[in-house]
Amino acid sequence: MNDLTQRYKGILSEITDDLEWTVKDLFSGVFLPVPFEAYAEASPKVLFVGRETAGWNTNNHRNTLERIVKANKEGNLDQIIEEAIHRYSWHLKTGPDGEMKRKISSHLKRYYLEVAEGLNLPPEGMIYSNIFAWDYNKKSPNKLPKGIWMQAIRAR
Repeated sequence: MNDLTQRYKGILSEITDDLEWTVKDLFSGVFLPVPFEAYAEASPKVLFVGRETAGWNTNNHRNTLERIVKANKEGNLDQIIEEAIHRYSWHLKTGPDGEMKRKISSHLKRYYLEVAEGLNLPPEGMIYSNIFAWDYNKKSPNKLPKGIWMQAIRAR
């Protein structure tokens, strides 16, 4: 787990004010999947990937790219990563060390539970990931104005 968080830190440390964003910073906080303890013993190993991003972490207005840039400047990136890991756990559990949620309105998360049951795995025995690490303005980052991703890549 420590190796994974260090890799996340390495990636997020590259988000600096050197990047020239040409859109308003309406990105959500970063989604960082981590394995629960049950994953170590699970067989088969399953990475369940969805693309559910619509507003999952934008309502608190604390999780923007600008906040990550500021954390990098202040050497506070560990706090952002810890918050993201806590948030990840919350998406599937009632609390960081709590029970797995059973009443879930999300079709994707209900399907996740069905897959775990079908494979005879505890839900904590799979990793839930998101194809997009952020959402943009409570929608898929695919909804960014045309050409923005290429502009951001070229700015690097």
